[in-house]
Amino acid sequence: MLTVTSSKPSTCLADPWPAPTILPKITQADDCGDYESELAVVIGKTAKNVSEADAMDYVLGYTACNDVSSRTSQLATTQWCFSKGFDGACPIGELSSKCHVSYAWGHS
Repeated sequence: MLTVTSSKPSTCLADPWPAPTILPKITQADDCGDYESELAVVIGKTAKNVSEADAMDYVLGYTACNDVSSRTSQLATTQWCFSKGFDGACPIGELSSKCHVSYAWGHS
């Protein structure tokens, strides 16, 4: 099975609408810029080797984000970090507290 890896550096973060989203130059060259609406999980403290049972203790909250990508770069490799890692390529919304979303999912 093919494993796909993706991450976004903090330099990707940008203001939400109505602020303009700047498409990276690489996506403008061949009109390959694309976007997807995503649910972003905001981690509130340093975590490593956290058990599934304790994972929610590290979640600060949630927000909506716009995942702007270069499809040409993305489809050229299975490691998508470059194609999704451009400065300003992840406009995000306001943080929603964990308790509001957890209630909707039926968790305490």
